[in-house]
Amino acid sequence: MAETIKVTGAIGGDVAVSSEDGEKLYELANAALDKGDAVVLDFEGVEALITAFLNASVGQLYKRDDRDSLDERIQFRGLDEDDEEIIERVVEAAKRYYADPERFIEERKRGLEDG
Repeated sequence: MAETIKVTGAIGGDVAVSSEDGEKLYELANAALDKGDAVVLDFEGVEALITAFLNASVGQLYKRDDRDSLDERIQFRGLDEDDEEIIERVVEAAKRYYADPERFIEERKRGLEDG
């Protein structure tokens, strides 16, 4: 069974920019996943979306022990093309980070030094 979570309802508005609001969405999605449910995160009506919010909400889900199955258990709805790309980047970064945090941090440091 899939549980649909309306982002606007979870955060009480249409601006998804703070990590505090991201944490609210994370708690709801994580609880649904803990019950064994799939999760549909519905972004319909969200007017502003940034990575700080997504790192705290979606990215943080990838620290779970069952992170390898999350791609099949989480769906996103109501996103425009730009926001889909942002979520893809957040998910990929979270996967790399939680798979090997030390390596991820070293790669980021090297990237900053080279750039």
